[in-house]
Amino acid sequence: MHPFHLLLLLFALAALVASAFLVRWERSRYGRMGKTRGWRRVRIASIPIAMVAAATAWIPARATWGVEGLAVFYGLLLTVAPAFRFAAHWLVGWSASPPLSFAESAELPVRRSNSGWWRSMLPMRCRLRLGCFSDRSALRSIARDLQMGAAIDGRPFAAGRRPSPVAA
Repeated sequence: MHPFHLLLLLFALAALVASAFLVRWERSRYGRMGKTRGWRRVRIASIPIAMVAAATAWIPARATWGVEGLAVFYGLLLTVAPAFRFAAHWLVGWSASPPLSFAESAELPVRRSNSGWWRSMLPMRCRLRLGCFSDRSALRSIARDLQMGAAIDGRPFAAGRRPSPVAA
């Protein structure tokens, strides 16, 4: 096994162990309030809630082509998906027995999203610091070709439209 893969596995294992300890601490905190069953129900419901929240951003973005699809994806990811996530956690916490308050229900997705946000931003920060995006000439040439209506297989196409899969 390559040393990099071993190191990656070690970091993944450390993150898993740290997450397990955080979940145990959170469970004991809700246990002291006598709301362990409500906490468990919200935590289990977090998995399908996250999938549906991701789908609310992913499906419309896949239906839109080009740069507009990326704009739709980020727009929905930063507006609709978090609102849905908070509302769904609140509804599940409200319907749990014993019911969780709004603050307790809203605390669970906030705590998870803060840690997930920084973990997802770490590779981008490392790439920016290492200078992996320093060669921008390829990106500029692609953008210039799209603006000028470059040709695919000798047939011109308009920017933002799919070329026809049927050969003329």
